[in-house]
Amino acid sequence: MATAILALLAIILDLWLGEPHRGYPIARFSQLAEHLAGRDRRIIASRRYSSALIALLLLPSLLLVALLALLGRTGVLLELLALYLALGYSSLERQAQEITEALRQGRWEAAAIECAWINPHRSPHDPASIRSAAVEGILDNSIDAVYAPLFWFALLGAPGALLYRLTDQLDRLWGEDPTRYQQLAWTAHTLDRLLNWLPARLTAFTFMLLGNGRQALRCWRDQRCGLAGSKRGVVVATGAGALNVTLVESPPLTVVTSTIAYPITRSGSGSPVQLQDLRRAVDLVYRGIWLWLTLILLLGVVV
Repeated sequence: MATAILALLAIILDLWLGEPHRGYPIARFSQLAEHLAGRDRRIIASRRYSSALIALLLLPSLLLVALLALLGRTGVLLELLALYLALGYSSLERQAQEITEALRQGRWEAAAIECAWINPHRSPHDPASIRSAAVEGILDNSIDAVYAPLFWFALLGAPGALLYRLTDQLDRLWGEDPTRYQQLAWTAHTLDRLLNWLPARLTAFTFMLLGNGRQALRCWRDQRCGLAGSKRGVVVATGAGALNVTLVESPPLTVVTSTIAYPITRSGSGSPVQLQDLRRAVDLVYRGIWLWLTLILLLGVVV
């Protein structure tokens, strides 16, 4: 019951306050990680050293949060803060609104720039490809911004939410340039994929329940390997099927993640993405939040 209440309050804080920017703790963490990664070439080139650095970055924070979470009311507030910092639904919704507004006003270049924030894997060049890339980015980022943090919080409390958020940050930090960071990028990406494996499938199942279930299931079965990595593939394919839309290709046609290139193919089934489908994708994610909160509450009552 307490977990469900904290999750609800964290969602409300995210909707009300949005993602903090000035003095954002995650940004400070990224700066520290970047600084330590550049101190010794062996950290980048050796899998053993890269694993040691990631452990050094993650474990102290997790242990501290786990200990502080035991301190009565202070611990409860810390758990709430940890989940709030791990969530990012409001940022995802705001980005979708800005892309929609830019497209509505005919500012295609501005819309493409905004789209790059939620979908850096595409290079859309016209309104149709921008709309498609935006929906893809909304579905894909729903795991990082909503469902995986909720999953790990429900399972492990504040340390779980923090572990996921920091690991995701390291994957974003080093995975964007795997040729430079080499083993660091591989190690962070591998850990991120492990933490995302089950939440991604639960997210896809959520979209299937809340949308066109039969079509979503067919897309899950037939298209889940068409996008880069298991997380993107299963969620994007199922989400697009649930929305009855087809995501079109736009260059680049491959995504390089930790030195591995994956082909990108069409996903989903149905009509081409229209402007209103950006809002529909956001609404699908939003309805999934309340479904998850309800399930967390029910599990708390039963357990």
